[in-house]
Amino acid sequence: ANGVGRDVNLKVRLIEVKRQFCNKMWQATRFMMLRLEGFEVTTNELLTADVLANLQPRDRWILNCLNEACAGCNEGFEKYHYAAATEAAYDFFLRELCDVYIELTKPVFAREGNDVERDVTQRVLWTCLDNAMRLFHPFMPFVTEELWQRLPGRGQIADEPPSIMLARYPAAREDWAFPESRATMELSLIHISE
Repeated sequence: ANGVGRDVNLKVRLIEVKRQFCNKMWQATRFMMLRLEGFEVTTNELLTADVLANLQPRDRWILNCLNEACAGCNEGFEKYHYAAATEAAYDFFLRELCDVYIELTKPVFAREGNDVERDVTQRVLWTCLDNAMRLFHPFMPFVTEELWQRLPGRGQIADEPPSIMLARYPAAREDWAFPESRATMELSLIHISE
């Protein structure tokens, strides 16, 4: 037997970066779940037409980012470009959800009152976490299963699968597409950073 193609190029630094990402995912998800304490979940479909009508610009932006991540992951799988699929999920979770959306929602959870805004924000946050775990599951099955099982409402949602392995893989949705939100958010972030 010839040994061509059997060598594995092991990059220790890359392993360290991925371990750090797993830790970041664990810590960020736990932080986000603190924002969901007391939040009642009885259905996987939290974003009804009424809720979508009350979205803030940041909510439309993150749902559009989630939609793009779903499309990117599915396209990556269809074309056997697994690196593109992981990059779409990674960018959504780390750069958009953790680095931007969570920061923008901190004032919502810090102030008292405005229960409608808090409820909508919690619904969007739960939807993003649920979908992010399902996007990452093929690449990180153990971590995502554990975190997905810890989401509020697990075990009480009607017709939910008992495991993330049996949950439907996320796909892009028309009602989460807000393409104009990307340009609006980029302008807002430029003004914030100045």
